[in-house]
Amino acid sequence: MNKTVEAFIDTHLHIEMAYVGMHERARKTIPTFGPDFESSLKAGFEELLVTRELSAGDYDGLTHVAFASDDDLYVYLQGIYDYLFNGADTAPAPPE
Repeated sequence: MNKTVEAFIDTHLHIEMAYVGMHERARKTIPTFGPDFESSLKAGFEELLVTRELSAGDYDGLTHVAFASDDDLYVYLQGIYDYLFNGADTAPAPPE
């Protein structure tokens, strides 16, 4: 996982932020960091979604948000990607 994605997850998907909802804040914030950041974040998410190198346990350690399985985690991360980069109307909610 590239450092850009790791920092984004730690900041925007951490338990303190994940249950607040992404709303538009993340989509509005990303471009302010410039095209290199946005490109790195998008490419990093794409790589993570393919390699699935982050386990649900590792994600819990990073964010304190627990997923029942790696599959559940990657459904969520795909939804985050779609929200950030593919124009999905809403970001997915983390597990309760």
